Order: sequence, then structure tokens, then C-alpha cells
Amino acid sequence: MMPAGRLTYVMARFGLLAMAISLAVLCASVIVLPTETTHISASELPPGEVLWDYRCVGPNTVLEVKIWAGKGAHIYVIACPEEKLAQLWYSELNTTTLKAFVAQEDVKILARTTRRLVRAFCFDERACVIVAVANEGSGFPSVSITMTMKVRLVPLGRGRTFSLALGITGTVLALPYATMRIARRGSR
Repeated sequence: MMPAGRLTYVMARFGLLAMAISLAVLCASVIVLPTETTHISASELPPGEVLWDYRCVGPNTVLEVKIWAGKGAHIYVIACPEEKLAQLWYSELNTTTLKAFVAQEDVKILARTTRRLVRAFCFDERACVIVAVANEGSGFPSVSITMTMKVRLVPLGRGRTFSLALGITGTVLALPYATMRIARRGSR
């Protein structure tokens, strides 16, 4: 084997190794592991009352929320800094205080709907997520809230970017050897 042939062979080996690593990182970025599930419910939510729960989330966290509520119930999914959560603990939470809390500057509404919500929320920074069902009607609706926290093994954006870059690098390294082999087969 010529020195150039050996060099392209070694480059091709490193290229194939890089492509295998890029595929492994891509597969790892898709994996999401459930860590905790909570469920609260009420058979009758009185008018003006709020049923709520919270979870503090961090980077690479996925929060899956499933809420079913009766007629007259409004569903809120709110993100806020951890310091703001104390305001809800020390006050009686009803529809009036919930609306005042949502109106604050650094409180962000992620979802607001009625009757039913099934959605997954992904987070890149620390926050407290409050899931609240407020009875703004005159009836007594039943409410069910299920929250499932999940954690990603590899950050989605970084994992895919790294995988793409490493895959392209591996292809570029393996390409000269592959073209030499194809040219050799064609000349026979």
C-alpha cells in the first residue's frame, strides 16, 4: 500500500467512527425519561375556587400536562420565577388572586383554554410552572390534573447540531477512500 493509500484508509476509519458517534448522539438526543408523575382531582370545584399544583423545572426538562375540566372551568399553565411562587403559598388562591397574579410583569402564560388541555412543554431555563383550573362559572365542574416530568438525556438543539457537524466531518473524511475504492473497481 502506498503512503497516500494508507492515509486515506486511516482517514476513512476515523470518518466511519465519527459517523457512528454522530448517530449515537442523535439517538441519545431523542430519549426522554419520565421522572415523576402527579395527579390531583376534585369531583366538585366550587364557583370562584382554584385547584392548582406546581413543578419547578430546569434545563432539558419536559413537562407533560393532561387536564380535563367540566363546564365553566378555565385552565391556566403559567411560568414564573421561583420567588413568585411564595405569593401563592401565603395568599388564599381564588379566581381574583389568580388573575392578579397572571397580570404581573414577569409571569408568563404558556397556555390558557377551557375544558381540556393535553400538551408537552419543553424548558431551557429554570422556572416554576403552575397548572391551575379556575371555576369562573356558577356550576360545580369536576377537575382532573395529571403532570408528568420528563428529562432529556442530551439537549435537543446541541445534540442535533453536534451530530450533524460530526456526521458531515465523518463523511468528508471517508469520501476519498470510498472514491478510490470505486475507481479501482471500475478499472478492473
